[in-house]
Amino acid sequence: MSLSIVKSLLIFIVVIGALLGSYIYYQLFVYTNPATSLVIIQKGASSAQIADILKENKVISNTLVFRAASLLITIYKKRYIIPGEYEMPENINSVGALKKMLSGQRVVRKVTIPEGLTVKQISEILENSYGLFGKFELRMDCSLMPDTYYYFYGDERESIFKRMEVSFKEYIDSVWESKTTKLDNVLDVITLASIIEKETRVPEEREIVSSVYTNRINKNMLLQADPTVIYAITNGYGYQEKELTLDDLRFPSKFNTYVSHGLPPNPICCSGKASIKAALNPSNTDYIFFVADGKGGHIFAKDLADHNKNVQAYRKAKKEARSN
Repeated sequence: MSLSIVKSLLIFIVVIGALLGSYIYYQLFVYTNPATSLVIIQKGASSAQIADILKENKVISNTLVFRAASLLITIYKKRYIIPGEYEMPENINSVGALKKMLSGQRVVRKVTIPEGLTVKQISEILENSYGLFGKFELRMDCSLMPDTYYYFYGDERESIFKRMEVSFKEYIDSVWESKTTKLDNVLDVITLASIIEKETRVPEEREIVSSVYTNRINKNMLLQADPTVIYAITNGYGYQEKELTLDDLRFPSKFNTYVSHGLPPNPICCSGKASIKAALNPSNTDYIFFVADGKGGHIFAKDLADHNKNVQAYRKAKKEARSN
């Protein structure tokens, strides 16, 4: 082979190498995502499947180059793409997308569990929360703390329940020693708290409502809490739009405090911190009755005569409001 042929061959190889290098550089660093997109990398996805997903979303334009780069990092750096949901912003290049997935910079989602929901209602929220998967065990004792919880796509619903349990236990442990109530177990306290949660949303009333039910317990009176009736007749769902009837109040259930003495067997909803604190520390009052005042709050009474007057006043005001 002549020297000129060898030189030509070398020049050809160099040119091809330069063109190939330029192409690879373009694919990894120059080509960018034309628009922001969300991509989901499922658990167990192969490098080919990941590359195809990225190409479908126009995050990359060449799957072979991306797979080669990913393989080299896996071999030499022992790093792997973390499954999950990723936001690939406009103008991110292939290297940027790869770094994002290798470091697990996933989309953070959240689910808010409001105070006062039943376990069944909370379960519905988690069932309908995008990106959560798996079965879960119902906690009918409501040892769960309502709050906003953050998660990643692919997380288990059960993991949210467990975090709610941990948050609940941490709060109970932090306030238990300062309690003034004679209730001596957590289940009784949070069961009372659940009734308080359902009875009033007025912050300054919670301890007073707590005192009413505490006084009734001490006097061995029926608690006669309307929310317990709703819980009973809805089979634990805890919500209905229609007003309670006399037949509802007579509904035979251990949860119906119009027919069963003492606290219900377990909470009728999952309470917030304020209601738990009120159950632990009821006000020192002689009240054993209360009725709505028509303005969002309640009027309290120490005896039946005063209570009946308050009820008549409430009914009159309600009737007048309807006629206007």
